[in-house]
Amino acid sequence: MVEGIDVEKAQGALEAAVVSTLAEMTFVDISRAAGEVPAQADEVCAVIDVLKPLSVQIQVFFPAALRERIIQTLFSGDWEESPDKDDSVLELLNVIAGSFLSNYFGQGVHYKLQLPQFLYTEDEGFPLFTLNLDAEGVPFRVALRSVRYTY
Repeated sequence: MVEGIDVEKAQGALEAAVVSTLAEMTFVDISRAAGEVPAQADEVCAVIDVLKPLSVQIQVFFPAALRERIIQTLFSGDWEESPDKDDSVLELLNVIAGSFLSNYFGQGVHYKLQLPQFLYTEDEGFPLFTLNLDAEGVPFRVALRSVRYTY
C-alpha cells in the first residue's frame, strides 16, 4: 500500500481496464508480455491525471504499430485524411481511466479527471507499477504513478 493505494488491486483494475477497453473499442486482444517491455523509439506517451478520489497519473506508451491499428479501427477508411486521428489515443485513454476507477472503486463513485494529453518530457511522481503488455504481437506498456497535486 502506497499513500492509501492498494497497488495489487490497482494493478488488477488497470489491467482489466486496458484489456476490456482495447477489446471493445479496437478489437485487439491483450495479454501479458513475456518480459519487460523496453522504451521504443517510435512510441508516444499519453497521460491522464486522476485528481479525485486518488491522486494518480495513468500513462500509456503506444508504439507506432499499435497507434496505427487503433486509428485505423476507430476511423475506418478515413483515418489518413483526419486531422484529429491522434485524438483517438487520448479518447481511448479517457475510457481506460474511467474503467480503471470503476474497477478499483466500484460503480457510482464520483471522480475527477483532467483532460488526457501527450507527454513530451519526463514526468514527476512516484512510480507505483508498470504493466508490460502485448497487443497481438506488439509489446507496449501502461504505468500508474502516484502524484501529489497542489491547488
